[in-house]
Amino acid sequence: MKKALTELWYIQTALADHDSDDAAGEKRLSEYLDKHFSDLSKKLDDHDKEILQKYKDCYDELLLTECENAFAQGFSLATRLVTEALNT
Repeated sequence: MKKALTELWYIQTALADHDSDDAAGEKRLSEYLDKHFSDLSKKLDDHDKEILQKYKDCYDELLLTECENAFAQGFSLATRLVTEALNT
């Protein structure tokens, strides 16, 4: 079930990127983050750049995992609510 919900999450996320009113704001925020990351990276030596990149990679992976889990939990809750509504 978790695998199916994760696949649904990716489909929903891809669709949302194209037609969401919030997509422009999210894109702008992402661009700001990339700019600040790049600006900071330029000021660091190679060793510190590597540490910063590892930090970013770990953070990105954590964020993705949290989003997938939140989606799965929300979907499960919605399913329980629909089941409850149909059984009353």
